[in-house]
Amino acid sequence: MDNFALSDLPAMIKFIKSKTGNKKMSFFGHSQGTTIFFMLEMHDPTFAEESIDHFVSLGTVNNLVHTTLKPIILVGKMYNIFRGINILGSIYFSNFQRELLANFCKIFPGICGKICDIAASTEPTGKTDYKNLYNLLYYFPGGISTMNILHWGQIHKMKNLVYYNPNFHKEKTAKEYNTDNLKKWKIKSLIARTDGDTFSSYQDVTDFYNNVEDKSVLKMLDIDKYGHLDCLTAKTAPEEIFMPAIEFLKE
Repeated sequence: MDNFALSDLPAMIKFIKSKTGNKKMSFFGHSQGTTIFFMLEMHDPTFAEESIDHFVSLGTVNNLVHTTLKPIILVGKMYNIFRGINILGSIYFSNFQRELLANFCKIFPGICGKICDIAASTEPTGKTDYKNLYNLLYYFPGGISTMNILHWGQIHKMKNLVYYNPNFHKEKTAKEYNTDNLKKWKIKSLIARTDGDTFSSYQDVTDFYNNVEDKSVLKMLDIDKYGHLDCLTAKTAPEEIFMPAIEFLKE
């Protein structure tokens, strides 16, 4: 994730600036997309603040202190085992596998919906728009490097956003991102918060809000019982999430 936050994201922002001539832009993130923005802000707040005027955060993951997502907890507890079997380099879906998965969910939408609920929700939400889920599976989930999975394991064990440490298995520690920069948060932001997400903890997001000194720049979007994927697939997402986000971006 350090590569995403400190190399890829700044390169994308600079490219957009060069093509549009605009000094600032809006950033709309979900899940790890929000995490890498928090990392950028903590690493280089000047660049982030000079480049971004509005930040919209869905499935907000600013920390993993209170997460209940079982795969992340498992990686944290069995870090050395996961590191030991780190032989694939990456996990991804081929086009053929995606087509099989999408068509399976087209035939058995209820099963796929329940799998999504189990994976990403504290309890079944019943919000999934199965037609959208079917279309989404041609593109999502994307691939992930096994090193990225190990990085999440380090974050969970350290209870803070940290730079990836390839020697974590020996040193049992990793350098933390500068949390003091979050206290001085200046970017106008809409931060989604829900009690139904196993990955994005309501308490972790609340801790971020409480930590920011100038709360006038923050607007919390409280959405009731949304799972981690519901903002992408829920029938109610346009009304309860996307319209408020669009109105916020107009401000």
